Amino acid sequence: MIVGVRSYGKASVQTMYPMRDKSAVSLTTSRFYTPSGQSIEGRGIQPHFKVENRSKDKDADDAQLKKAIELLTAS
Repeated sequence: MIVGVRSYGKASVQTMYPMRDKSAVSLTTSRFYTPSGQSIEGRGIQPHFKVENRSKDKDADDAQLKKAIELLTAS
């Protein structure tokens, strides 16, 4: 199960390979798919439980973590 907010939808990983002439080549080296084999490109992933972390304060309680712990420890 996924707790949080809809993901952005970037479904690839690029790796930069430096060249001798100081330029570089960027190659797509990985792609992200759902367990059923569908690409998340441009769509993202919708969480099962939508929970936003409203505070930008790094010391504030993490609402997403709290919900995940609640789900994991539920009887």
